[in-house]
Amino acid sequence: MLNETEQSKQSQPHTEKPAGIPYRKLNLANRLSVSRLLFVPAIAILFIYYSPERDYLRYVTVAAFGLAALTDALDGFIARVWGQRTRLGSFIDPIADKLLINVAFIFLSVHDSLPVTIPAWAVVVILARDIFIVMGAWYLHEFHGPLVVRPSLLGKITTMFQMTTVLWTLLAWPFATALWQITVGVTVLSLLDYARLGILRVSPNLRQVAPVKEEKKNNKKVA
Repeated sequence: MLNETEQSKQSQPHTEKPAGIPYRKLNLANRLSVSRLLFVPAIAILFIYYSPERDYLRYVTVAAFGLAALTDALDGFIARVWGQRTRLGSFIDPIADKLLINVAFIFLSVHDSLPVTIPAWAVVVILARDIFIVMGAWYLHEFHGPLVVRPSLLGKITTMFQMTTVLWTLLAWPFATALWQITVGVTVLSLLDYARLGILRVSPNLRQVAPVKEEKKNNKKVA
């Protein structure tokens, strides 16, 4: 009787889950985001080894950064069109963007041998904005419930300006100074916009006032 019981147990499929975090395959959008993370150390190395005698490395850096920026556009498009939005992707995508952009801006500031550089104060503004967003997101998630990470329209525009500024400055094209100044201005506006969204999140009274005002406006239009 015992032998029959043991045989029946052995014949049953093994359904016990392995310990630890289960492995999940990355979809295409997530793979593109991860590949952008891998571009960060590669671009840092290219900046470190750059010198006027090895000016070709500047163009290699442009190509690498351009490919990384392209993955940023592609992963978002694929996630929306093919329904590949995931919590992992919503976390990796902004982190990859911030690391890629900030590393590039830091080197554009400290590398004096580049044809065009960006002043340190401008880079501090860009870094401060990202630190504020990350700390604010942590605070909201920790003390005001789960937070869904979704970049605002102004945030997307800021990322586009920042990536364009990196490429433009590396190529030493005309009006590079004007472009990074505009980018700093857009970055500050984006910071203020995220601060506004954060205040609305933590202030229930403000969230209730906005729909009331909108309703009053609609009523006036109808009247």
